[in-house]
Amino acid sequence: MVGGRGTGKSLCIQELAKRTGRVPLNLGVELSSRLLDLAARERPLRLTEVTRNTVTSPSDPVLLDNLEVLFTPALRSNPLSLLQHLSRDRTIVASWPGTISEGYLRYATPGHPEYRSYPARDLVAVNLEREDALDTA
Repeated sequence: MVGGRGTGKSLCIQELAKRTGRVPLNLGVELSSRLLDLAARERPLRLTEVTRNTVTSPSDPVLLDNLEVLFTPALRSNPLSLLQHLSRDRTIVASWPGTISEGYLRYATPGHPEYRSYPARDLVAVNLEREDALDTA
């Protein structure tokens, strides 16, 4: 699910959790606490491993919310690639804090230190910026 602040990403994750009986994972909180145990220089090197170990749920789908920590420049990560890696053996439903348009998935704006832009291929995206994109009925 793609959308900016206030578009209902967390609400959608919570609704999916209720409907599927799953527990959503606040990735920001979980990763932050696990990465704090590592030296700053180790964090980028072990991010994929720590994330994989954090997202251990055998249930399908895995519901991920609050991904902003993945965009921290010091982690030198590729958040989309990391999510795609996680989705190789399970369905991942993630709340992407950004936009999708003209075939690109983006986070932040050009010039911002956390700005990222990726071709939006090989993924299914629900654009919550559109008024008709969400029906909670």
